[in-house]
Amino acid sequence: MRSKSSSQVGGAARPGRVVMLALSLVVLTALAVFRPSESTGGSSSAQRSPGEPSVFRIVSGDGYEGAIVPAGSPWHGMFSIAITRDRGGSTTVPSGLTPWTPEPSDIAATERYLADWVGRAAKSPAQMLAALPAEDRSAVEHGLPWLAVNLKTLKRQYWGFKSGDAPRIAVHAAPDDPEHRWRFEGRAMKGGGCSNLWLDFNLADQRIVRLTCGGDE
Repeated sequence: MRSKSSSQVGGAARPGRVVMLALSLVVLTALAVFRPSESTGGSSSAQRSPGEPSVFRIVSGDGYEGAIVPAGSPWHGMFSIAITRDRGGSTTVPSGLTPWTPEPSDIAATERYLADWVGRAAKSPAQMLAALPAEDRSAVEHGLPWLAVNLKTLKRQYWGFKSGDAPRIAVHAAPDDPEHRWRFEGRAMKGGGCSNLWLDFNLADQRIVRLTCGGDE
């Protein structure tokens, strides 16, 4: 069989070449539009707002599982809820406090203290509650029997911050949700008794600063 001449092959291919060139231009244009800008470091995570998901560091140990909220996260300001008791979810950081990202070992130390405190408080509530601020005692006392049984079932979020040089960790513990949103979004709840627990823990002194349960303040 006689092969086609080079001119025939070239002539037949020209329309196809035009189409391919046009498609190539479309693809290149699309890539240019969606490629992360080098001026922003090529990452969209730094531009996320608290209304968008962000990835936290998941940690777990004996009786707990939770997510560390990095100091640079837009969700980090929520730790102020543990201090101000503003259940509306304010992210206004009180003056004199600076963000800090705790390590898993810091979380483990906090959780050991919390579990031990709850266990002892369930047996001797008057003695343990006396160490809490007066405004926290009633709600915690009411929820202690439930908390002693169910603390391990609550999913945590952890925020690190410093008051001067003293490291502190804010913990929010609440029931899991179907989408496990505690893994990537900050959570704030109202009500719920001790199934909605906020802890402000001084890691340096091994001391509970605040421990609050549930309802609006």
